[in-house]
Amino acid sequence: MMIENRFDYEFHTIVLAGGRGSRMNHILHGRPKCLLPIANRPMIQYSLELLQRHNILEAFIIVLDNEEHQIKNAVAALGLDIQLRFITIPHTEDYATADSLRAIHKQEKLTKDILLVSCDLVADIDLDRFIELYRLRNSTFLCAFSSQLYPKENLMPAIKLSDNKEFDYVGLDGNDLNRLVFYEPDAMLNDSIPLKRSIFKSCPYLQLRTDLIDSHIYLFRNWILDYLKHETGIRSIKFDLLPSLVRKQFRRLNSNRSTESSRSYENDEQTKKSKHIIDFIRTPELECYMARINLKICDNDEQEESSLSSINCGALIVNTGHLVRVNNLTGFCEANRFLVDQKSTHSQNRGSLVSNSSKLGDKTLLKRTIIGNNCTIGDNCQFTNCIIQDNVTIENNCKLINSVVCSEAHIEENVLLENCLVSPRYRVIEQSRYRNESLIQEMLDLI
Repeated sequence: MMIENRFDYEFHTIVLAGGRGSRMNHILHGRPKCLLPIANRPMIQYSLELLQRHNILEAFIIVLDNEEHQIKNAVAALGLDIQLRFITIPHTEDYATADSLRAIHKQEKLTKDILLVSCDLVADIDLDRFIELYRLRNSTFLCAFSSQLYPKENLMPAIKLSDNKEFDYVGLDGNDLNRLVFYEPDAMLNDSIPLKRSIFKSCPYLQLRTDLIDSHIYLFRNWILDYLKHETGIRSIKFDLLPSLVRKQFRRLNSNRSTESSRSYENDEQTKKSKHIIDFIRTPELECYMARINLKICDNDEQEESSLSSINCGALIVNTGHLVRVNNLTGFCEANRFLVDQKSTHSQNRGSLVSNSSKLGDKTLLKRTIIGNNCTIGDNCQFTNCIIQDNVTIENNCKLINSVVCSEAHIEENVLLENCLVSPRYRVIEQSRYRNESLIQEMLDLI
């Protein structure tokens, strides 16, 4: 008999939707980042549907206070079954991911472990497998990586705006590829990376990879929220917290402090004054009992290893399905490219998506192209591998190749654009010819 999985009873699920999209300002056109259309659907819909497919029907969602009403209305229009509780953070302050967790923990006093999902995720990851791995490994912190890098043959429009040159150094134990032993995020190719002797002593068969993409799906222990409350210098989950936890796996702990740590959370005053992560670790009674048994039956070498930190960081490598982070122009284009290949609807233009509210002229041809809402396309136009956002007007005899045209732009007749980005409300004059250009509207702030 199939038993329904209700992970929302076991974890607090939090969706991060308070990002400003600073890397994508040139395509947002003032809308919240989480509502940016991807294949003619708001970006946040993909994250929420991922949760719903895995029977996670309750979640917190963190948004900026000045965007709450707009996002609420957009999510309500999706008609999903998932119940969302909105938590706001001030738009006047610069909140990073760890700051957002402090804010929600202060308001809600979260008591269960945390499943954290970013709103900019377009993925078909198996959350059942992810959560089962967390349980089986008794993980402190578990993250998911995708091994599917963006195809090199996919050219980027306006290549000067492409910001995908950085990558993550991900170190896995060669004897246990679900064990994360080293993490250096967003490194450059010529950066030197510090590898301590303790890492090689613990896992001599280190596998260091640069071909993995962080999904920003995290599952971690509740006590980490208390640790973040104390360590206010930690602002980012990816850049500060996770690298720190990975390093602390190899630090030896004082056995007396380790014994006391299982009770330290009972004394709020002691926790507030603590300066060591061991004072925040809350180990269930059963785990403590099993650890004592292991100490009695292990030899001296194993006893030495057992004095290492009880922190355990894990990783799930996603090799199937799809996983794209829409946190820059590269991710935006790749997510649209993938989805247009999966969800083509226009019968006369195979491999393309066209909104029902848009109008196409006679003899206009589309190939692997997305046309948004309320667009007007003239006669004898050709589009190859393009993304056309909402309310765009394109007149007759235009040819666009591998280009992005943002909302309310206007392209006059006989224009050729190749590998270009046209910013919102930009007007391209007739007979223009552009290749590999970013056509950005000049904005003047009047005081």
